[in-house]
Amino acid sequence: MKNLTPFVIFLACIGWANAQNAALEAATADEKAVRQTEMRRFELTVQKDLKALAELLGEDLTYTHSNGLLDSKEQYLATLESGKTLYQSIKSEEIKVRVLGETAVVNGLASMRVWTNGQTNDLRLRYTDVYAKRNGRWQLIAWQSTRL
Repeated sequence: MKNLTPFVIFLACIGWANAQNAALEAATADEKAVRQTEMRRFELTVQKDLKALAELLGEDLTYTHSNGLLDSKEQYLATLESGKTLYQSIKSEEIKVRVLGETAVVNGLASMRVWTNGQTNDLRLRYTDVYAKRNGRWQLIAWQSTRL
């Protein structure tokens, strides 16, 4: 019986290590999925593909612009559709994703060229956004940015 104890402990450690590896792989896969969703969202915004963009935005989105204005999903998409604001380019310079279960927090740095109110603005922003995993896909539910 004494000879079995180290073997049982060894098997328990292997099981624990495998569980930890599986959890790490799942988190890494979710981090990658959120990162890809974020990059896709930037692309769709520049391309003005509002139908595809709408699918990446949660119905409960709160979008706080760097000037302090707050938009809902409906307001944000309406502004893009009207042409009042056109994102000419968005370049991600830095991005960190932290997955917390069914929620992910993204901290990033981006450079943007935005045409609004008849004027082109080159912006460099530090931002935080929040994604929620709903029906197996990640949706943006909050954006907050600050001009640098």
